[in-house]
Amino acid sequence: MNYANQKRVYIDKIETAKMYNSKDEKQFLHSLSWDKLLSITRELNGNEFKIWLYCMKWTGEDAFYFSPAALLNDFGISESTAQRGFKRLEELGYLVKDSKIQGYNFRPYGRH
Repeated sequence: MNYANQKRVYIDKIETAKMYNSKDEKQFLHSLSWDKLLSITRELNGNEFKIWLYCMKWTGEDAFYFSPAALLNDFGISESTAQRGFKRLEELGYLVKDSKIQGYNFRPYGRH
């Protein structure tokens, strides 16, 4: 579904991250490049990193709708904080606006 505050985000192929689905349908990521992950944690503040994690949650899907309501539910991040964090991830190259797809591309390692 698409709501007023949602933005469509497409996910670039992530070669070093793989999705694992267990029998109880829990998901987690593994095989992240540690040096890049450390660089990301130094570049992002706590809430921005939570938003990055929210985007990473969708690895294995073609796209998702960025939802401030979901961030409030999952991480306790307010809508205004989610919007500011989205803008900051855009400034740093993690989210790249693409008019051809009328949405954004999520690049998990940004410009790294």
